[in-house]
Amino acid sequence: MGQRGFEWIEHEGEMGIQAWGATLEDLFQAAADGLYDLLRHHFTIVQPTQREITLEAPDVEILLKDFLSELLYYQSTHHEVYPERVFYELSSRRLRAVLRGGQFDIRREPLEREIKAVTYYRLQVWQDADGRWRATYVVDV
Repeated sequence: MGQRGFEWIEHEGEMGIQAWGATLEDLFQAAADGLYDLLRHHFTIVQPTQREITLEAPDVEILLKDFLSELLYYQSTHHEVYPERVFYELSSRRLRAVLRGGQFDIRREPLEREIKAVTYYRLQVWQDADGRWRATYVVDV
C-alpha cells in the first residue's frame, strides 16, 4: 500500500471511497483524488485557474466532507476540477489551501456519473494502529 491512495466502495446501491494516507494531508489528497475518479477517470483542463479556500469545522470528519463538497460545487457549477491542491494549513478543524486546475469541456469529456452530494452516511476519519490516516465517505449519485 502506497503513501496515499483510495479504492471505490460499491455496496447495495452505495458508491463511495475508502482513502488512506501517511499524513492528514495525504488523506485529504487521496479522498479528493477518489472523488474525481468517481466522476471521470481523466479530465483535460481547457481553461486553467486557481482558487484559494479556507474552511473551518467542528471536527476532522466534517472538515473532510466540507472540503470534498467544495470541490464538488466547483465541478457542478463551473465545470472546474482541481487535481493539484496545495495545503498551507491543515488541522483537524481548519484548512487553508490553493486549488490549481481549471475548467474542463463537459461536452467533450462527459461525466461517467453525476454526484449530487457527499453525505454524512458512513463518514469516518480515523488513525489506524500504525498511525496511518484513513477515511470512508459515501456520495449521493
